[in-house]
Amino acid sequence: MRPRSRSLVLPVTLVLLIALALVVAGCGTESTANRSSSTATATAASTTSSSSLSTSLPAAGSSLSLKSTDAAVPAGTLLEVTVLDPKGGVSEYFLLDPQASKGYREMASPCPTPGYDVMIFDSEGHREMSGVTLEVSPDPPVGQKSANYEQIIGEDYPAGREATVTGSEVYQGQETIVAEATVAVPEGPSFKLTVNIDPTTGLRLREAVEVESQVHVTERRLVDPSPELLAKLDKDSIRTMAAGFRSERKQELANLPYPARGFLDGTDGLSLLWIIPGLDWTSVRLEYQSPSTSGRPAVTVITYDLIANTKAAPLFTVPLEKAALLTEEGSDVLRFRDGDTGIQIQAAAGTSRDLALKLVVVGGPGSK
Repeated sequence: MRPRSRSLVLPVTLVLLIALALVVAGCGTESTANRSSSTATATAASTTSSSSLSTSLPAAGSSLSLKSTDAAVPAGTLLEVTVLDPKGGVSEYFLLDPQASKGYREMASPCPTPGYDVMIFDSEGHREMSGVTLEVSPDPPVGQKSANYEQIIGEDYPAGREATVTGSEVYQGQETIVAEATVAVPEGPSFKLTVNIDPTTGLRLREAVEVESQVHVTERRLVDPSPELLAKLDKDSIRTMAAGFRSERKQELANLPYPARGFLDGTDGLSLLWIIPGLDWTSVRLEYQSPSTSGRPAVTVITYDLIANTKAAPLFTVPLEKAALLTEEGSDVLRFRDGDTGIQIQAAAGTSRDLALKLVVVGGPGSK
């Protein structure tokens, strides 16, 4: 998968609304790593009837004004926002400090490549790491500014809307107000929004929209600013994160159950640039740079575990000496089988077969 340009993150309060129009066919998204989040069915419980509502909560049928998210976060407190994928798992995770105008976002990368993009932003701009290549975007030139906190978060459209109370519900261990409202999105349809509201702060702890039998849920919770969480809001720390993720991929490469092919460092001047895993590491893509393409791939080698990745097997049926060369747009693609693995190498026209003879095992059993 090649690096891709990315648009700015959608407003947090609109993620679940606008996502309704973006139906992803096939594989969906990968769950964000190391993230604990309740599901739409597991988090809500113990709905009470209007006759048994707590006297401190508004009665069913009454109306209330939805409070803006930023205004509902007490000073000295951080806000976690989790956007759930209707097909399962987490599609986006945010850690926000509204008072300092700082934020952190993880977004699951499109399959078949697992991983997640990370963005750290503040009032001065943002820095982003690609979940595929683990590249970190550079700071803008002196005197220029990338998109700031307000642009990334966007307008809180539900804020100030009148909602109708329908009852109460125990959610996140506390009794919450349940209300419904209709929210109009500019240049889009209106949606019926169901919310769980913290009666103390007015924070919308849970928002849900049902469209075409799918429930799109956003969850929020207040958290104390621990050193680990505050580190995520430090824009300079994103390079350290990227280095950590690269180290993890190198270890995964070494521990693969199948032999992954690549080059010894320095072969024909090549050096390893990116390690890009396939779905569940049933394949791995190694990108190599040359002195003339520093920072960009010159040669690509993909190894498939044909036992685990049976769909790829039809592409790899012959050994290297019988493999047919495919030439497209100035590059050669060569596919061949070696034992229970399929290998694909892509390089400049006229070089793929010669380079294929220099491949060695660089990951998994027998790696050097």
